[in-house]
Amino acid sequence: MNKIIICAVLCISLLFTGCEEPLVYKYQDKAQPIECSGIDKALLHEALYSFKEDLGHFYKDPDVRAGSDRFYMLGLATYVEDGLLGLADYKKIASPHTLKVFEELKMQEQIWDENSEVSNFDYNSEFANCLFDNIIDEEIKSFFKRLKEVDALDPKQIANLMRRKIYKAYTDHHLTMYIAMDGFYQHLYELDKKGN
Repeated sequence: MNKIIICAVLCISLLFTGCEEPLVYKYQDKAQPIECSGIDKALLHEALYSFKEDLGHFYKDPDVRAGSDRFYMLGLATYVEDGLLGLADYKKIASPHTLKVFEELKMQEQIWDENSEVSNFDYNSEFANCLFDNIIDEEIKSFFKRLKEVDALDPKQIANLMRRKIYKAYTDHHLTMYIAMDGFYQHLYELDKKGN
């Protein structure tokens, strides 16, 4: 009798807890140029490439071959201003895979600042500082540093500069990762906090 009760309890608990599939990495065969300590490198690159893939597909030009450099560039260029301003339709853009990546990113506490009124991305984290320090373009890097020094860093402050200089992100993975984190994933984080 005790065995039956134990089996019943186990079965019921499995039904209510669900069985989430583990994240299957799709982009680990691609270059992993970002070296920032204190964060899961594989997850970080999965987030970067999944973000780029989603933008390419969401803003797809029928005359551009999917997966080409132009495919990704066009997606990022079309997205960047609305994304940083908080105006993009983040849930529509995000693929099911990206949402799974995001669920894993949420568990990386060093990325997030839940107390900020500006962004959920923690600008003072070791990870954010690594991104800022490794931005290639000196004008963009110094702009970020000046805003950070006066505690005015805000994705909305960055949007206009990025709209004008988005071509710099095509070859600067740290800058693209910043855009992904502060212009996309932090908005998913905000929507998640609000239950949307």
